Amino acid sequence: MKILLKTAVLSIIFFQNGLFAQDSIFQKEHRVSFQPQFFQIKEAANYGLVFNGLNLIVGYEYTKMTEQRFFSYKADLGFGANFNKGVGLNWHFKPVDLFYGFEIVEKVQKKLHLGPYLGVNYRWQVYPELQSGHMFWFSIIDMGPKVVYRLPFGNKHFRIAFSNSVVGFAARPVPATETHFYSLQFSDFFSNAHKNLKLGSYDIFNHTSFELEW
Repeated sequence: MKILLKTAVLSIIFFQNGLFAQDSIFQKEHRVSFQPQFFQIKEAANYGLVFNGLNLIVGYEYTKMTEQRFFSYKADLGFGANFNKGVGLNWHFKPVDLFYGFEIVEKVQKKLHLGPYLGVNYRWQVYPELQSGHMFWFSIIDMGPKVVYRLPFGNKHFRIAFSNSVVGFAARPVPATETHFYSLQFSDFFSNAHKNLKLGSYDIFNHTSFELEW
């Protein structure tokens, strides 16, 4: 089974709490953001149709930077509706997005960090008008290298991040032999998301991410 995901995100930060030392060696931030997200998905098991729509995501991020280290934790929870032949409903849950970077460029203002990341992402879709209440899902637990670059811009800064998965687990639904019955209980979202987990690398999936933040 194949699945194609394309997203575009605009983040609006509505809460930020920071602690900065006078010598700028230590920085710590808590941020909560609201993210309207354009979402496009092509699901081979859903006749290969391309659905486009809007997701609304609430995100949390904690970052801690020392003189030579950078640590970040992120989590997202979102819901949206996509449209083509009828309406598709989409849920997104990212409980874990960890990064631990080591400084590889020694400059006071410009920071370049390289290190490993670990991500856990769950996506569920339901297409009531085409597939009744049958659930589709795409789960990935992946890790790989990530680079983060902080560039000062006035009294603000740009943050550019790039990551690419190397190894992880992926889970997709297996075609059922009986299609007349389905279940959408709350427990099904978590039990289904971990069915048929397969360990692999580029032979199973590739998760590439590019972020530009101001």
